[in-house]
Amino acid sequence: MAERMLSAVISLIMMVFMIQILMQVLEQMQQAFAAITPAPEEVPAEHYDDFSGTELDTTKWEWILGSGTASYTVSGGMLNLSASGGGSYGDVFSLSLFSPTKTIRGRMKFNSGDGDVVLAIRLDPDNEVSIYLREGTSVQTGAKIGGTWQTEQTLGSISPGQFYILELEYQSEKVTARAKKDDGTLIGEYTWSVSFAQIKIRIGATVPLGKTSVSGSVDWIDVV
Repeated sequence: MAERMLSAVISLIMMVFMIQILMQVLEQMQQAFAAITPAPEEVPAEHYDDFSGTELDTTKWEWILGSGTASYTVSGGMLNLSASGGGSYGDVFSLSLFSPTKTIRGRMKFNSGDGDVVLAIRLDPDNEVSIYLREGTSVQTGAKIGGTWQTEQTLGSISPGQFYILELEYQSEKVTARAKKDDGTLIGEYTWSVSFAQIKIRIGATVPLGKTSVSGSVDWIDVV
């Protein structure tokens, strides 16, 4: 009888030991799987601003008329921007300063005209990276570094009246300007070498000299 009880105890101990080993192996497998599985894209629980209501949220933004004739409205869940006359521009600036590790995203469309609808991040007026819908035909990116404008880069073609996702992603002293179709399909991207200690968001409507007008809409802005 004693021998049977001893054998049962030994069997139980061996079973517990094997279960512990199995649990350790499973934990190691989970860790290894997590290491090779890419993290999901960071998606905010809600937009930084979805422009609901009829007024600009003045706890987040300020409107600055740069030159000429430009204006904005908030209606239909969108920020609507317009400018008319060559050399005219107006911008909505974020009041907050963001870490340059952030990615700024905007769902935007070009409505009409021959100017630019702009999303930009800037350290100051002499240091900025922008991405913009130009004349309803193309999406381009530009950079002003140390007060000097760099050569513009064309990312791809667009159509007026359609929404696009514009992104400015800062990583390791580089800003990648990226344009996507509304379904997430990449149109094009370009990376600038810049160094920002902090950034502000700029959303604008600009009419270059020699052009006549521009209007565009912003559905939402994300900061992730």
